[in-house]
Order: sequence, then structure tokens, then C-alpha cells
Amino acid sequence: MTRKTGLASRPEREGILTLTVISVVVGVALAVAYHLFAAKVQSFAVRNNTVAGPAAVIAGFFIRLVVIVLIFFVLGMWSPLEIIPLVLSFAVLFTLLNAWSVYSLLSKRRNVPPSTGATGA
Repeated sequence: MTRKTGLASRPEREGILTLTVISVVVGVALAVAYHLFAAKVQSFAVRNNTVAGPAAVIAGFFIRLVVIVLIFFVLGMWSPLEIIPLVLSFAVLFTLLNAWSVYSLLSKRRNVPPSTGATGA
């Protein structure tokens, strides 16, 4: 930082920008990997445990939550990455990927007959 203005010099700003971009890229990569991992865990839990399927999905959610919190903690404490852009990019992309998955799942169900309580009026 310069003494008179309190602003970072050009090389310092470029370094900060580079680190922020790298943090966003890491957050995007984590979101994609976490989304794929979550889909595999859920399909495995439902396929192998028909009776305890919902409980297995919930347990898998909490295990995945602990894992991602530990990953963020390690990255925040022992890496030079910016944690706020990393977590924000992860959260935004993971939300979009989940919304896309739900949309694609629901759009495949167009030819499902109505439930027995539905009226045709």
C-alpha cells in the first residue's frame, strides 16, 4: 500500500485480483465435484436401502456437510485463497446445479398419470 493514498499499488492489486480469480475457480471446481458426489451418494443410499432410504439420504447429507465445512476450514486456514469468493462461488454454482437437477428430474415426469385424488375439472 502506498503511504499517501492508502491504496494498493498496481502489482499488489493484480496479485489480489489473481488470487481472487483462483479462489473463484477453486470454488466452482468444488461445487461441481460436490454436486456429482452428492448425486452418487444419494443414488447409492436409495438404491441399496429401500426401507431406510430417507434416513440414509439424510445421514449422507450431514456427512457431506461436515466434509465440505472441513474442506472450507482447511482452505481458509492453511491456504492463501480468499475464502469469501471461494464460498460464494461454491454456493451460487451448487444452488444452480441443484436447481437444474430438480428441473430436469421434474421435466422427465410429464407423462405421469394424476394421483387418485386429483380431479379432472
